[in-house]
Amino acid sequence: MGAETLLGSADCKTRLTSRGEVRSKMKTIEEKRALSKWFGESMNWYALFVQTKKEQEVVERLQKRLNPAKYVAFVPTRDFAYRKKDVLTVRRVPWLAGYVFIVSAVTPQECVDDVKPIIQLDHYMYKLLSNGMQSEDIALSVRDKMIMTTLLDEDFNIPAFETVKEGDRVRVRDEVLKGVGGKVLKVNKHKQTITFEMLFLGRMVQCEVMMRYISSM
Repeated sequence: MGAETLLGSADCKTRLTSRGEVRSKMKTIEEKRALSKWFGESMNWYALFVQTKKEQEVVERLQKRLNPAKYVAFVPTRDFAYRKKDVLTVRRVPWLAGYVFIVSAVTPQECVDDVKPIIQLDHYMYKLLSNGMQSEDIALSVRDKMIMTTLLDEDFNIPAFETVKEGDRVRVRDEVLKGVGGKVLKVNKHKQTITFEMLFLGRMVQCEVMMRYISSM
């Protein structure tokens, strides 16, 4: 199966004046994430397949219908970094088109009982994804959950990182993506980033990382 492109339309912008400011921001991510209950070991992560370009609308509908003390629904985003007039600008964009994620401490069966009636009444929502073993096993696998909790910060966003030629196999050696790796698809020398492939949710997806955090495998 070919790689899925993870680009989307912007929903916010952040302006940073230097690479040092970006690095300073990254240093506190792990600490902030540890304070969020949604990243706790007891939490189950669920993926909901939805209509493309309706992800945020689905999140808003779920937030109205699910108990906020038990559930959080979100669209994972990533920082899209580019330079303009010698200023590093970071624009936040959707990461996985067609997916909304739900995190909760409830069991998979409880999640089905709470979410399935909402799906049946909403034409933008298609189904809760199984982890590929049995249809009732809807919680993300240990590996997929690890990828999500490693990639995302406390705001469910993949921060910008600062590279390697196309076709090389690399692994991230620093910051929140540490240990994740794959095949390099694209090198952007202007932005000092690389795009590489990794296995997630049973398919190959792409992720952009800053060069300074990369080492060869």
